[in-house]
Amino acid sequence: MKMNHTFWIALSLAFLSIQTYSVAQSDRFEPGVYKSADGDSLQYRLMIPDYNPIRDYPLVVFLHGSGERGEDNKAQLKWGIQQLASDNMMKNFPCFVLAPQCPANGWWSNYENLADGQLSLKPEAGQAMSLMIELVESLIIDLNIDTNRVYITGLSMGGYGTFDAIIRRPDLFAAAIPVCGGGDISQAKLIKDIPMWIITGWPLFMVGRLL
Repeated sequence: MKMNHTFWIALSLAFLSIQTYSVAQSDRFEPGVYKSADGDSLQYRLMIPDYNPIRDYPLVVFLHGSGERGEDNKAQLKWGIQQLASDNMMKNFPCFVLAPQCPANGWWSNYENLADGQLSLKPEAGQAMSLMIELVESLIIDLNIDTNRVYITGLSMGGYGTFDAIIRRPDLFAAAIPVCGGGDISQAKLIKDIPMWIITGWPLFMVGRLL
């Protein structure tokens, strides 16, 4: 997949510039509910840029951590995503931003813990992951999204989910920023060509406040 490196750098720096919850910025994310053919549903928020309908724009998918699970369709906006909705980012790097909310007892990833401490990705995706991928594919059909610029990032549980997603669908995601997550190292060959900024350890992550 082709990738806009300028946008990728801006996304990385913006994502690390974490702020506290911003009501003004969160209001830019429109609420929605995706329903599958089987009747399952996934709540989400979507930021739609002011865009030219003859152009295609990037899509950034953000997977929240375990503390933001639930049914309020709001908690997933608390950490790590507000800067993407800032005036500066929206003006200079317009993009769609998708923030789904994992149900209270769900997980983005579906791993098995092996005896040696390694993770093994189970063949089937978890329900939340399956719905998220279906949602992304439906947005690509309905909106002016550049299929060569679909990016994914996530925190903690969402970091594990980021690895899960790109291993299952390396064809779908152009790049990834997994934060404080982990994955199945036996599947690394599937994602060797996907540009990533892998961030582990909260002390390192908090350095982003200084950028």
